Amino acid sequence: MRKIYTLLIAGILIFLSTKAIAAEELIKEETIKNFTYHLLYSDKTVMLKNGEYEAPLRPGNEKDLKNFVKVKLVKYLTVNSSEVGPFAVVILVENEGGSGFFYEITAIVKEEDKIVQTNSIELGDRVEIKDLNFIKGYSFPLAGAKRSSILLTLLTHKESDPSCCPSKLEKRCFTLVRDEAKKIKLLFCEEADEKYPIPIVKKPAIYLYPEKTEKVEVALKPNGIITRTIPEYKDKWIVTANPDGLIDGKYQYLFYEVKLHKPVVPPGEGWVVYKKDLSSWFDRYLPKLGLNSREIKDFKDYWLKELQKHPFDYYEIKLLNIDFLSKNLQVKINPEPDTFIRVIFNFKAGSGAPQTLKEPAIKTPERKGFTVVEWGGIVEKSSLNDPDYFDIGGYEIRERTTIENEKNIYHALSEVVMKIRKDVKNATTYSILKEINRYKQRKDEEKVKQLEAELEKIKKIDNKGEKGYVIKEPERMKP
Repeated sequence: MRKIYTLLIAGILIFLSTKAIAAEELIKEETIKNFTYHLLYSDKTVMLKNGEYEAPLRPGNEKDLKNFVKVKLVKYLTVNSSEVGPFAVVILVENEGGSGFFYEITAIVKEEDKIVQTNSIELGDRVEIKDLNFIKGYSFPLAGAKRSSILLTLLTHKESDPSCCPSKLEKRCFTLVRDEAKKIKLLFCEEADEKYPIPIVKKPAIYLYPEKTEKVEVALKPNGIITRTIPEYKDKWIVTANPDGLIDGKYQYLFYEVKLHKPVVPPGEGWVVYKKDLSSWFDRYLPKLGLNSREIKDFKDYWLKELQKHPFDYYEIKLLNIDFLSKNLQVKINPEPDTFIRVIFNFKAGSGAPQTLKEPAIKTPERKGFTVVEWGGIVEKSSLNDPDYFDIGGYEIRERTTIENEKNIYHALSEVVMKIRKDVKNATTYSILKEINRYKQRKDEEKVKQLEAELEKIKKIDNKGEKGYVIKEPERMKP
C-alpha cells in the first residue's frame, strides 16, 4: 500500500512539474522548420525552408546531379527538460535521387543562448514513422529513478517485406545526456544507462560543531533530487546543535542522499587503492583531509561495507573539488560556519592493471570557530566491466549424514548441476552475441572487441565448471 501511495505522489509531482515546464520557453516551430541541419547519410549540410529542402537541379548539369539531395522534416517534438533544458527532437528523411529514402533522428538544443544540433542516429531506409513521445523521468525513494526519454514508434522491414511496405512494429528509446566534455549527445536509452548511469551521492553526512548551543538552518540545493533524509527534510532543516556535535539531542549528523541530473566528471588527479588496502588508506588520508576520529569511524563503518559489495580489484578514488560541489551539491548554512570541510569522493571500480594517477596535493584544513564537516561519495560502476556480468557460479556438495545409495544421489546431482552450468553458459553466450550485433550496428568497434573477448572467455569454460568449481564426490562416513 505504501508503494502505491508513493507511486501516486510521484505521478502527481511529475504532472505538476510538466505543467510548470510547459510555461517555460520552448524551441519555436519556426526555428525547427527553418534550421540548418547536418545530414547523417549524405554528410551534407542544408537549410530547411518551411520544413523542406531540395537542391537546385539544372538539366544536364553533372555537378547538380552529384550534389542533389531532397530533405523533408517528417516529425518533431519540443520539450523543456530539467536535465538538458529546451530541446526539439527531429526526424528527417533524405533522398539523393534514387529509390532510397533514408530516415534519421536528431535533436536541436539550446546551449549558451545558441541553438545547436546534436549527433544523429540512423533509423533505416523507407521506414514508416508512427509516433514520437517524450516520457519525463523521475527519482523517488520507493519508485526508483529513471531518466527522461524519447519513445519512437515506427514500422521497419521484416525479411519478407517488399521495400515499399514495412510491417514490423518497433519501439525505440532515445535520451539526451551530457558526456565527459559536457556536450549534449543523443543516445539509445540502454547505451546511456550503460555509459552514463544516473549518479547517486550516497550518504552525505553533515556534522555541526557550533561554539555554543544554538539553532542552525541547513538548506540543501542540489542539481538533482533529494531521495532520502534523516531527520525529515522539507525546505530546510532547522535544528538545535551542541558544541559536541549532538543535533536535536539525538542525531550525530544530518543525513541525505541525492540523485544528480548530470553525470559526474571527476578531476584527473586521484589515488588507486586495492580493496584490501581501503581501511588503511582511509586511516592515512581522512585525517589529512580534516576528519576527526569519530567522523573517520562513521565513514569507514559505511563505506568499507559499501565498497566491498562490488567484485572489483581496486578503486580509483578522486576527491570532488569545490567548484563541482558548489554547482551540484550546494549546502546553505545559517549562521554561516567559520570552517566548512567537505570530503566527497568519486569511487570508480576497476579490474586488471590499473592506470597510474597523479596524487593531488592536500592541505589539511584548520578547524576554528563554528565548524561544519561533510563526507560522502559516489560509486561509479560499469556493468560491462563488472566480473559478475559474465560470471558462472560453482557448487560444492558435501555429505553430512549417512545416505543410502549416496553414489546414485551424487551422480544425479552432478548431472543437474552440469545442466545448469550448460544452460547458463548458453544463455550468456546468446546475450553476448546479441550485444555484439547491437554494437556492430552502431559501429562501436571498441565495445565489439570487449564483448568478443568476453565471449572467448565463456567459450573456454568447460560445462563442468572452471577449476575449483567441481562437485566433490562424498566420502562414506565412518560408523
